[in-house]
Amino acid sequence: MLTFIYLLAATAATANQETVVLPAPPPAPTIAAPAAGEETERVLIGKEQRAIPLGNPGQWVNTEDYPAIALQQERIGTTSFRVQVNRSGRVAACEVTVSSGHSDLDAATCKYVTERAMFSPARDKNGRMTSDAYANRVRWQIPDSPLNIPSPGTRTFVFTVENDGTVSDCKMTGAGLDEKTDPCANAPRFVPPVNQQGIPVSKQVVTTTTTRVGTLADKE
Repeated sequence: MLTFIYLLAATAATANQETVVLPAPPPAPTIAAPAAGEETERVLIGKEQRAIPLGNPGQWVNTEDYPAIALQQERIGTTSFRVQVNRSGRVAACEVTVSSGHSDLDAATCKYVTERAMFSPARDKNGRMTSDAYANRVRWQIPDSPLNIPSPGTRTFVFTVENDGTVSDCKMTGAGLDEKTDPCANAPRFVPPVNQQGIPVSKQVVTTTTTRVGTLADKE
């Protein structure tokens, strides 16, 4: 749309034989030489700079910072936050802009970001250090636990697929099984089995798996 308007203006100027006066180009930016005793960093005059994180913001909060009770209860969520960065590049204040839904996760976010975040300070148009704001978010997620090597042995899984595709009567037998685990808890839904006449019927399914665990030398 901006290009279209510009072309209309240019056409009108030509038809009326008007003289278009272009503004003079701005002067080239200059580098200010620091005075004695002042900071030695050279500043580009006329250029504004936002506060820039030093290091990796992803390391401001880590898995060791998970609140103990939240970890035990396996609570997760994402906390959005905004911090005020002072002229020294440190966090002066932190606020939660979008809650994770858990106050302890939100509080831990601001606690560790305030303690650990460092910035290259913002600068105004004259090159002087000034305050600024910075926003980001922390995703609180339970870290995956490593799996144990399965125990060797043979296991049999027996279940019934009902005529509506649901699973019932799940049973597991064999070595290394957790008796507290419900074998039907994560059972999938199947396409309803049918007989030769196409009528839905129930079917029993039996699967058997054998696990062998040994050293690499055992393969030779």
